[in-house]
Amino acid sequence: MTYRIIPLVTMMMKLDMGIFTYRMNYGIKIEVPTYIWFIEGSEKKIIVDSGGDPGFAYNRGIEVKEIMTFNEALAQVHLRPDEIDMIIHTHLHWDHCGNSFRCRRAEVVVQERELEFALDPHPLMANVYQKSVFQDLRYSPVRGACEIQTGIGVVPVPGHSPGAQAVYVETDAGKCVISGFCSIGENFLSSPDAYGSEVVAPGIHTDALAAYDSSLLVKEMADILLPQHDPEVMRWDSIPKDA
Repeated sequence: MTYRIIPLVTMMMKLDMGIFTYRMNYGIKIEVPTYIWFIEGSEKKIIVDSGGDPGFAYNRGIEVKEIMTFNEALAQVHLRPDEIDMIIHTHLHWDHCGNSFRCRRAEVVVQERELEFALDPHPLMANVYQKSVFQDLRYSPVRGACEIQTGIGVVPVPGHSPGAQAVYVETDAGKCVISGFCSIGENFLSSPDAYGSEVVAPGIHTDALAAYDSSLLVKEMADILLPQHDPEVMRWDSIPKDA
């Protein structure tokens, strides 16, 4: 069984590029989208992540522009929040799970380690978690790599957060991988740099070495790689592009 992924953009944030690329590009401002990923072709109505609350971003001093509401985004694929059967969360940072509470029927798949950390985060990382929007969801926690259903699965990619997970989806063009951590295209260099690095770890992380290894893992496993905040993906109506 193969699927397509439909990227839905709910908001744009203006951020320092160094947030995404460890020890690089500080002081360069970029605009990045926040995506909801709808998996088309499954009997279940499945989304990966649910976007964030622009008001929460604004209150944290982030320059943000709402593109459409969560309900409007789902309407692009002819769905309402109460029709969503499953949400797969890559991780529980505020900009990835801010609307999941609206999907009252949804089973929520997340790594157990991520849920544990998000509910009791280290003070250094507490401000990236908005506990009020995710603490009462209908969780089905998983441990490690597993197949959610035929052709759709998750793989742990710790480092950006302790329990981040990449999501792979089998498509007609091969294995499409949603990175699982906040990244842009520049995180995945085409060849080793002068220091022998084949990727750039995300700039925000709980473990820089694990973040690097996870970046390399998703690069190697993907036929099509979707960095989770890459503006280039906005050009695609669906993945694969020629579907």
